[in-house]
Amino acid sequence: MTMYREMIDQDLLDLRDELYHLVIDKIDPESLDQIRRKNKLSQDQDICFLLKAIDEHWHNFKEIIDEKHQAEAKLLLAQIRHIRNRHAHQDNFDLRDTFRALDKIERLTHILRLKIRTKLEEQCTELFKQIGQNLNHPTEEQTPENQGLTQAYAVLLEKLPFRNVKMLDLALTHASYFYEHPHQVDDDNERLEFLGDTVIGLVIAHHFYQNNPRNREAQLTQAKISVENNANLARFAKTLNLEKFVKVGNGNNPANDKILADTFEAVLGAYFLDSGLEAVAKFMAPFIESMADLSAPVNFSQNNMTQGAHYKQKLQHWAQTKQKSLPKYEVVKSGLPHSPIFTATVMVENKQYGKAQGKNKKQAEQQAAFDACKRLGLT
Repeated sequence: MTMYREMIDQDLLDLRDELYHLVIDKIDPESLDQIRRKNKLSQDQDICFLLKAIDEHWHNFKEIIDEKHQAEAKLLLAQIRHIRNRHAHQDNFDLRDTFRALDKIERLTHILRLKIRTKLEEQCTELFKQIGQNLNHPTEEQTPENQGLTQAYAVLLEKLPFRNVKMLDLALTHASYFYEHPHQVDDDNERLEFLGDTVIGLVIAHHFYQNNPRNREAQLTQAKISVENNANLARFAKTLNLEKFVKVGNGNNPANDKILADTFEAVLGAYFLDSGLEAVAKFMAPFIESMADLSAPVNFSQNNMTQGAHYKQKLQHWAQTKQKSLPKYEVVKSGLPHSPIFTATVMVENKQYGKAQGKNKKQAEQQAAFDACKRLGLT
């Protein structure tokens, strides 16, 4: 613990030194004196004073921050003040706490282009390696906080036996909750959601690859797509009753399918970090097998002849109402002359939403539209 506290202490001092020169360059002395009197702070070079000064004179700093990073930077100011206060009150910082703290400081220094960001990047990389090395030999302390979380998530832990219950708690923290309670929680689950999306895709792909040795790439792709979509992920989440555990902000419905699907991804991403890929695959197997009868690709020629057009129309309506744009289809022809394969990709605002193959251009586009609708939960 002492090592981690010393690391945070030194990084806060280094951050203070660089912010001091930035603050006195952007804020006039009279305004700084007003901040000092208003907040009853005496030291200009105190890190909390400097962060508070930047927050109160935000308009002076917006010009040096890319517009896309301004909201994040504003939030990071508050988070780092909270980190400093925890540190000042002698709160314990374990390995993961230290990584999360330094990650926030590094992100702010990167946005502000401060010199210490290189050192912080190296520290975060090393801490992340240590977290990975400790996965198979967890040493989680049974603190009152951990005991409380273990009790709160007891039902869920019977199905997902996390070694580190704080990882599960983070996975259940929606961004809307974090936005409203930045001083109560350290982060939201969006990074874990990103990781979980990839892990789930890998597990599903491996399952179909192993269990369907005669299927070709196009068949395996369609089978994977039929399972890996928001509607199914939300259904999987409901079997775990995640709507009873996910923490959301006011005005957000924890039973919303999109929130549940994202939370399921975050939980599986956290479970991967906590217990490894084999544990995730074992947990996912019953879900994938329950979809076996639904995993075959849609054959529009055997359904209503207008079914393919229906999904294209459905996707177009979504794109127009939600993105104020239209879907664009890109088709590539490959294979042998007598047996061509058409691969279609559907894009909305330069982002890929669906991809599929067909025997002709029209069928490939229809399958791509179906893939996109599946991923968006529109089926």
